Amino acid sequence: MKNKLYFIILLLLIITAFIIDYFIGFEGKSLGIYRISAAGVIVWYIWCKDTFTGQKWFKPKTIDEKIVNETYEKHRQTYIASLPLVNEKERNGYMQLAKLCVNKENRGKLLNFLSTLKDFSSDKKEYLTTLNYVLEYIDEEDIAFIIAFDYKVDVDTLEWELRNSIKVIYDIDIDFPEYDKKLAAFDKEFKIYKEHNNALNMHGLQGGFIRTQGAEYVIIIHKIADKPEIEKAVSDIGYTYFEK
Repeated sequence: MKNKLYFIILLLLIITAFIIDYFIGFEGKSLGIYRISAAGVIVWYIWCKDTFTGQKWFKPKTIDEKIVNETYEKHRQTYIASLPLVNEKERNGYMQLAKLCVNKENRGKLLNFLSTLKDFSSDKKEYLTTLNYVLEYIDEEDIAFIIAFDYKVDVDTLEWELRNSIKVIYDIDIDFPEYDKKLAAFDKEFKIYKEHNNALNMHGLQGGFIRTQGAEYVIIIHKIADKPEIEKAVSDIGYTYFEK
């Protein structure tokens, strides 16, 4: 309401000024000063239009995030559909890992996903590797039996991820040992994880590592008794299994 009042007053002043100029007029220097003042009022209004009216001269274009996301997802799905399927050995390797590491409640949908798994070995823009694509899927579906961590991961994040994964897949509540946070900041050899792995061992589980070319730790949680089969399955998907 206040902006509207300002606008009306200014408009009346401008109209009055031009009426006076037209019917009465001024001569000489007074005329120049008067007309410059009137023009100044108009320029002032143009410059401050958003203050007087609450609206800008040109409304900025807004980006509809929903449309952007839908467009991106459409292109992503089209791109994935264009990729070839993984070879039989690699697909069987992933399916074997799913059978060994995932509970019955979640195994069905994961095996269905893996049955049409695409080959991302030549991908240079989206996932870079087939493993990364699988990691995204199992993380979104909350069945992350394989977990990737940046090599600078803090212990709290590591514990949360492990605890959540083990609870969902094995329905086990894990108690991890206390750790020295100052020591954890310089844990280049991941020694603290060895203590965490001991806690897993008490429940017949262990966390092995998948060696990738990235600057990350990729941990696979499995039953101790399944280690030989896990090693072979990891080899079938194109990687090496190792322990810290």
